[in-house]
Amino acid sequence: MKFDNKFLKMAQKYVWWKTPQETLSNQNHFVAQVMTIGTLDDCFWLLDFLGAPAFVDAIKNPPIGVFNNRAWAFWHYKLGLIETWEKVPGLPKRKMEVEC
Repeated sequence: MKFDNKFLKMAQKYVWWKTPQETLSNQNHFVAQVMTIGTLDDCFWLLDFLGAPAFVDAIKNPPIGVFNNRAWAFWHYKLGLIETWEKVPGLPKRKMEVEC
């Protein structure tokens, strides 16, 4: 995929600790990051650029620790994955395995 210049700038802006190429190698994490901390303009530009399936994939296979409660609820509702706010599923949690 040839990356649009704005797409590369957004990768740098929202995942500043990696190069844009590293960021875009894990699209799911990048999309989740924008969904959580992005401006509405950036979110909707990215939604138009990638399409709804990329956003649905990010929320159905979320990277642990990226989404906050507000973004999690908003995108479930906005993407039509729930009908009412009461139906928002809980945030995914990191599982700890302890060996004794």
